[in-house]
Amino acid sequence: MALIIILIVLGVCGYAGWKLEIFGGPEKKVKLLSPLIEENKSNPLSGSLFKTDKKNAGKTVFGFLPYWNLEKFTPHWSVLTHLSYFGIEIDKEGEFNKTDPGYSSLFKDQYQKIKKEAVKNNVKNILTVRFFDNDGISTLVNAPYRRQNFLKNLSAIVTNQEYDGVNLDFEFVGSAPVYTVNNFTELVKETKKALPGKHITVCAYADAAYKLRLQNIKEVAAAADAVVVMAYDYFRPGSITAGPVAPGGGGREGKKYDYDVDLTIRDYLKEAAAEKIILGIPLYGYEWVVVNTEPYSHTLSAQAGLASYNRIKTLIAEKNINVLWDDTAKVPYFNFYDAETSEQKQVYFENERSLSIKFNLIKQAGLNGVALWALGYEGDSPEIWKLLK
Repeated sequence: MALIIILIVLGVCGYAGWKLEIFGGPEKKVKLLSPLIEENKSNPLSGSLFKTDKKNAGKTVFGFLPYWNLEKFTPHWSVLTHLSYFGIEIDKEGEFNKTDPGYSSLFKDQYQKIKKEAVKNNVKNILTVRFFDNDGISTLVNAPYRRQNFLKNLSAIVTNQEYDGVNLDFEFVGSAPVYTVNNFTELVKETKKALPGKHITVCAYADAAYKLRLQNIKEVAAAADAVVVMAYDYFRPGSITAGPVAPGGGGREGKKYDYDVDLTIRDYLKEAAAEKIILGIPLYGYEWVVVNTEPYSHTLSAQAGLASYNRIKTLIAEKNINVLWDDTAKVPYFNFYDAETSEQKQVYFENERSLSIKFNLIKQAGLNGVALWALGYEGDSPEIWKLLK
């Protein structure tokens, strides 16, 4: 009976996707200076953070470029170190989905010109391979012959398209069975072996260092060159209240949420060396329909709309919006009435101040660098790139 109860509890704790809770038990001490404490109130934006000019051998700046943002992409070659095309989709047999626009866009002149410019500017071209289906992921990784077929196809396209590396974005919702976790680790090891000299990174959920997820962070970090931590969507489009997409702090208080970027980094540092961790940062927010203008207002619609960094700047300017600051989460937000839809809306997002705080946290923790999701969302925003120079 006791064993049954334990298994039930573990099943509940690992329940699907993004249910934010923290396991009990003693916490390992991790030496980390939090910028949420050290933030310079008088001038929080002072100084260059990364010094990523090629001469300075600075932090990694890993930019994801989705195929749907190719027309919006404005290159900042002096800052970017890796440009990751997002992405091509695979199926359970290890075959590329050639009917997906991510595959066809890869071969179009628009992207090929960008890829050539990256080479000229000493920016590494990375190919993201995406797989977002639980059953399909399980079928692929648990069959050695399917994994080998995938690696054969992957090696061919990496060679033919002259990529410098691969990013594996396998997003398994919920807790994966242990044998599937182990076999995914094998796939990462096999990918590294099949592509000698190539830069191999693996995407992982923000909570993957303390929950049972597809990625065993300790093993995957050891096998790959780095893990890209998707430190965003702590509040999602379907959340019952509006809230920060990437709260910098406040998780320990547990009042509105119980996990944040600061805690994410601390948990990852227990499992992997700092130089193996690239922190993903959102260049977007969400636009929720809400009941009132109170912070963390309850949502009315089933799904929020994604608001790019560029759209948010435009909204603020056109509507003369008063931007508020959540000092617990260290992020901005605002309210506005949408006359076109007759709806009250609340938007949590990132701005220069909140990004500066997160970039400082990366620097202070000694992480490998930052990953931007996603290029094309920022529009004409030189302040972002200024922070990274």
